Amino acid sequence: MEYHDIEKSIISVILNYPDKFFEVSDFLFADHFEDETHKKIYQEIRNIIALGGEPDIIKLSHVLKKIKNIKVTLSKILTHNNALTCDLKYMSALLIQEEKKRNLNQLSLDIKNRLSEDQDILELISYVSAKVDNISDIDGSESKSLNDQLNDMIEDVENRIGTNGITGIPSGFEKVDSFTGGWQPTDLIVIGGASSMGKTSLALNFVYNASKLNKVPCVMFSYEMSSNQLLMRLISMETNINTKWMMQGALNKQDLEKVKQCADYIRSLPIIIDECKKTSLDYLINRIRKHYLSNKIKIVIVDYLQLVSTKVGKGTREQEVSKITRALKNIAKELNITIIALSQLNRGVSHRENNTPTLSDLRESGEIEQASDVVILIYRPEYYGISKDQDGKDVKGVAEIIFAKGRNIGVGKIKLKFIQNLTKFENYENDF
Repeated sequence: MEYHDIEKSIISVILNYPDKFFEVSDFLFADHFEDETHKKIYQEIRNIIALGGEPDIIKLSHVLKKIKNIKVTLSKILTHNNALTCDLKYMSALLIQEEKKRNLNQLSLDIKNRLSEDQDILELISYVSAKVDNISDIDGSESKSLNDQLNDMIEDVENRIGTNGITGIPSGFEKVDSFTGGWQPTDLIVIGGASSMGKTSLALNFVYNASKLNKVPCVMFSYEMSSNQLLMRLISMETNINTKWMMQGALNKQDLEKVKQCADYIRSLPIIIDECKKTSLDYLINRIRKHYLSNKIKIVIVDYLQLVSTKVGKGTREQEVSKITRALKNIAKELNITIIALSQLNRGVSHRENNTPTLSDLRESGEIEQASDVVILIYRPEYYGISKDQDGKDVKGVAEIIFAKGRNIGVGKIKLKFIQNLTKFENYENDF
């Protein structure tokens, strides 16, 4: 069947049997039609039905009167074939397939033009990726009925029974997992803290625990620290050998052997450290996709948000960070992974009387707060010279993990133990 015949058949079926329109209304749109007259006819059919009416030749002729010989055209379409025997869904699928071919052909021409203009290659890759995503977007899927949605919900609830509340990827810290239920797919987790508060260390602990305890593939994008520095920290966490001694080469034979054995063990874990040679958002998103496809990653760490850059014209830095945060949330949803992004706090938090951080302390906090599912803030009283809490308890080595936002888990705080010379977090045994 010719392409235009398919378009005529679809319109004919709907004009003869308007109720059939709803079989394809969720996925067939005017842009899928190539012939401009057919495109306009179908769009007006959608408009009439949206207003509660039934499309017919008289109504369509009145609305489309500027099109030459529209009544004759509509009459021919109405009697184009036996609408009763036509499979509307099948013909719509053919129409959509042809439209995708047309778009791919146009994209190939567009790529050639952009290459001839010497466009930045990363921008071009990002542009092509977005276009391909739009073209490959699955059409023809129907919305689930409320009954099906309820069945899915019940099945999900049943699957959670017997999990002790841990439905996601465990963090390796009992109280964190008890509060969060584990890291959930599609979630964007933001870890905020003042400088030297332990953001990178906590994220590295999360990566190490996920890969060590559950063999979860993880990638850590590091804009500030080298892979060498991060690997030393991993080895320090596992062996309890101070990174300072490794950096200074002050190791005895026994400790050196421990380091080598630990390195062999870490080599077996599904951890990737990506040093991010470029800071652009396009580069980061493309790298996430690459690691997802080649390594099946489940957790992504970005260290840290404020070191990623993007082009937003004459926009402010807050608008730039907003775009970055929203892009990370979108890719987390698209790939069904967890993304943990680190964020600096405004410098003012260190200069006020109460140094406990809040959501408003997140640097360029607007969209960070909105787009994130969970915001964790790290506070170590010892860093500010505080030795006792309000109850007179010793706070040396104590890190307060403040859940300042939890879209599905609420807010609260727990304590972890922080061993500074090892940049290592551990479970805190005492009650909070």
